[in-house]
Amino acid sequence: MLSRSIRFMKKMTTGALLAGATVSCYAAQTVGEVATAVTQNFAAITSLITGMAYVGGTGMFLVAIFQFRQHKENPTQVPLSKPMMFLAIAAALVFLPSLIGVSGKTIFGTTAVGTATGFQPGAAGT
Repeated sequence: MLSRSIRFMKKMTTGALLAGATVSCYAAQTVGEVATAVTQNFAAITSLITGMAYVGGTGMFLVAIFQFRQHKENPTQVPLSKPMMFLAIAAALVFLPSLIGVSGKTIFGTTAVGTATGFQPGAAGT
């Protein structure tokens, strides 16, 4: 069941990214407009990753709780490492959005992650 939900999440993410890229590319006429459309979509992609991380982290936390319960009922069938692994994955997914924000500020400075600092459309030479 868990693998089905992961496959579903992968399909939905891929579909959303392709739909956004397709709409942006049809509206673009030049390479500069395509680059502008891609940089404007970074904020939407970041929001999508953030939302999926929170939902996935919550789901993994619930799975960890059920695995702890199964371990309590039958410790020989379910080793303790299994719920601990799910708990570690849940913690990593919940803290992923803050990691993205901090790493974005580290790499790009004080500006937002979705803004382009080096590419200026319409500037001289483009």
